[in-house]
Amino acid sequence: MRSRSLAGIGLGIAYLSQGAAHQAAAAFRDVATINRATTYALFMVLAAVGEASAHRMAGALDRAQATYEQAIAWSVDHAHPSLLAGSLYTGLADLLRERNELDAALDRATEGLRLATELGAVGAERW
Repeated sequence: MRSRSLAGIGLGIAYLSQGAAHQAAAAFRDVATINRATTYALFMVLAAVGEASAHRMAGALDRAQATYEQAIAWSVDHAHPSLLAGSLYTGLADLLRERNELDAALDRATEGLRLATELGAVGAERW
């Protein structure tokens, strides 16, 4: 399961780097699907951030926002969130900023930074 997830994440990133947004979204969605019932929260977060980035690249901002929101809901339901769970909130914040929903963006960014600090991921890079 882990090697398949890593391969899927790598494939999604490769598609993103080539500008193939729809293929990237599908690759990341596959990773999320195979990990939904596992305890591999890191793969779920990486897949969600990747899929949302692919939707955003394709100009599908509503789909990107829905992907972030679904992943946040999934993350909240799990007792041990991924070290990178704050990336879901900061990614959503950046999307909301782009849509000029500044109050909501500030709320999500604040929550993302709080989570990153709480989980010890302050120095973690977000792609």
